[in-house]
Parts: sequence; C-alpha cells; structure tokens
Amino acid sequence: MGGAGGRARRGCGAAVSQRSRAAPRRVLQAGLRLPPGLQPPASRPRLLRASVGCGDRASLDVWRKAQNQNTCPEFGTLTVYEMPILLPASSWPRTGRRKMSAMTGEHSVALAGSGGPRGPRNESLSQNGTAGDTLPMQWVTGEPLQRLLADFSGERTGYVRVSEKGYFFPSKFATEMPHFVNFQARASDTWIVTYPRSGTTWTQEMVWLLANDLDFDTARSVPLNDRFPFFEFSGFFHEATTREFLEYNAGSPQRQQAVLDMATPGYRVLAKAPSPRFIKTHLPFTLLPRNLLSCGAKVIYLARNPKDVAVSFFHLNRLILTQGYTGDFQTYWNYFQNDLHAWTPYWSHLEEGWQRRTHPRVLFMFYEEMRKDTPAAIRKVADFLGKDLTDDQAAKLGDHLDIANFRKNPAVNSESLYDLGIMRRDEQAFIRKGKVGGWADYFTPELEAQADQWIAENLAKTDMRFPDCKSVDS
Repeated sequence: MGGAGGRARRGCGAAVSQRSRAAPRRVLQAGLRLPPGLQPPASRPRLLRASVGCGDRASLDVWRKAQNQNTCPEFGTLTVYEMPILLPASSWPRTGRRKMSAMTGEHSVALAGSGGPRGPRNESLSQNGTAGDTLPMQWVTGEPLQRLLADFSGERTGYVRVSEKGYFFPSKFATEMPHFVNFQARASDTWIVTYPRSGTTWTQEMVWLLANDLDFDTARSVPLNDRFPFFEFSGFFHEATTREFLEYNAGSPQRQQAVLDMATPGYRVLAKAPSPRFIKTHLPFTLLPRNLLSCGAKVIYLARNPKDVAVSFFHLNRLILTQGYTGDFQTYWNYFQNDLHAWTPYWSHLEEGWQRRTHPRVLFMFYEEMRKDTPAAIRKVADFLGKDLTDDQAAKLGDHLDIANFRKNPAVNSESLYDLGIMRRDEQAFIRKGKVGGWADYFTPELEAQADQWIAENLAKTDMRFPDCKSVDS
C-alpha cells in the first residue's frame, strides 16, 4: 500500500511546476490591524484607498465591527485596496500589483485578476466543475450584514459570497479560499464532504474505523478531530474571537497552543500530514481542491433532509462560539433558507454532490438511509473503501456507532472545546440525537408550510429525492 500510495502522490503533484515548489509560502492573513498611517473616519464613512505591504503578517481586513478607536463605523461603505500579493505561483500570479476592489453599492469583490476586476486564477478548476478560471467574490452589505453581525457574535468583520453560486462564508475566507482550491489532494486521501450536520461525525467515525481495520482502542483514545481533521475550520477563527479564546486560556500555555492549532489553516497542516490522510470538509465540490477527482482520492458525499439539518445546525451555532448565534430558531431558519448562512446555498451544495454521484471515486449517500439500515450502510462504505468485513466485525462496528454509545464517546464529542471556552456548557452537546424527523419539534405550522414550499420548489429543479421527505415529495 505504501509503494502504490507513493507513486500516486507523485502523479497527483505532477502538474505543480518547479517554480511553484520554489515559491515562498507567504500568504495574506485575514488580520484586523489597520495598515500603518491609515485611520478610518471617526464620524462618517468614506471611500478609502491605500497601498498595503504584504508580508507574513499582512493585513487585509479593515472592515472591522466597532471595538476600539481604530474601527470603521459602517462596514458596508468602505473599500480597499491596491496591494502587492505574495502567494505561491500555483495559487495566483505573483507579479505586478493586483487589485482588490469593493465598489460601494454592490461591493463586487474581485481578487487578483491581472486584467482588472476578476478572481484568483485557477486554470484547472474546471476539473471540479467550475466554469472559467476565476473565483469571483462579493461582500455582503447593508441591512443583512448588520443583522448577521448582531446575531452571530463570532464574526466581527463581515461575510463574503464566493463563486458564481454565491457560497456564503465569514470574512477570513476572502483570503483563504484560493488556498483551499489550490490544495494538492493525494490518491491515498479519503474525504467526507457534507453540508454541515448531515451525519458528518458519525460517518467520519465509520470511515476511519473501516479504513484502519477497526482499531477501536485508537478511536476511543485519540480525538476524531485529530484523526480526521476539518479542512476549513480555521476560516471561522476571527482574529478578535481567537484573541478572546487565548485570553480565556491565559493560565495554560498548552490550551493556548490548542487554540492556535485550530486557528491554523487546514491547508497548511494537512500539506505536511503523512498519508493516508482523512479529511472532513463542508465545502461544495466546486470549491474543493482542483485535482481532487482526477487524483484518485476517495470522496464520500452525505446528504440529509434540510429541516433536520437546520435544527441540528441551529444548536451547533448556539453551542460553538466561533459562530455564537444568539437568536431564535425561526430567525435562524430564515437565514438558512435565504442563503445567509455558512456554506449556503444548501441546494447548490447538494446538487453539486448529486451530479457527481456516478463518478467512480465518489460515494453519494443519504443520512436517512444510513440510519435506517446501518449494517447495509457499513457494508456499502466498506466496499467503497475496498475493505472486507466479517459479520462479527460489522456487528461490533454497528454497536460502536449506535447513537446511544456514540453520544457517550468523548473522542467524537469535541470535549476539549468546552475546556478551551470555545463551546458553551449550557447548550445541547455536539453529538445530539441523530434523529430522523426531529425537526417536527421546532417548526410551527406556519414555518413548516414555508419550509415545505421552499423544499418542493427546489426539488422540482432536480431528480434528487430525500428518502424521508414524503410530505413534500408527493
């Protein structure tokens, strides 16, 4: 296995130029410090332009929610900048001055096209289904932005829409997204791709154990986040909230280092990780590494009823302070339905997975089917991974994954995040009920009718059907 993996890895990286390997790995950081000498207006917003030097700690982010004297009172009216961008040759062109312009009004953000307002170059991006060679970005502005910043305390700057489909992310993704797209996948990788709260953690544990010959001892002693890292989690560690986590853990250098490790971009950490790598992501296919499907990596895509997804994600957003949601469920659902929440549009995300379901290196599964017949799901995943199981082994894995046992397993519950002050102890646990149809406890009749209409309208545009959506699929 090692020899074959080594040959495959060389093949995956064959397209990377010598110049790319030699290029300095200096990247823009989405920091919050203003460039020296640049002070935003104290009373009214106005257009600002400045040249910003780019080094290891370069600052891009000046649209900061008011916290101290060096703040911009209204995010939506500011714009920057012309700046030299120093990035690996495999990411963006490295010569000349690249313009990041955010026009007042629409705030159409274009990152780094040498010919004007275009996105970062990704000539091979079409392998994952993106048309063209650019990655357009647009800042969220106006009233939606103000409401979002009020309801989600973890983000202090703003939000950006990425690609033609407008995938929604916190501000840090404006500089980190090109690195995710240009990350080099390997043939020995196993990726789990989901919209959040679609049974991701449960499936991660199943996949890791199947791939590692049912090593239950390691699975119980080593946190799942270490065995199966979250590719883009760092994008949710805003500098201000990260600083608060560090201050909370001021008495423990070990805990502070744990915070810094989580805030370190996954594309850096995983680039140095030995094979085989197990990687979790919520990015849609068109924002995943451009060589993922051509490299030979295995990809499992998981889908789940959007109403159950929303209920589970609502609780996670209240639980974890990188998001820090403070509102009620109906308000949260409206963010979700109107594509004003992380990783939305939900339907575009699912459709990208559905379109690739016949790819030989992709396994598309519904969470509802996996929960209804877990033994069959275990067999299906094992076959996809090329693993043989005895009946006894399958039964032991099924018992390990039983939701009652799973909820008691500290290795999968992100227990360390409580100690670090990143998760609240007064909210439901990271692993909840895993229940199919639990949404009914949260939707009023009016909200259910609204949700059902939205689901029906979107299902009419696709031949995908949820196993447990009979009420809206009749």
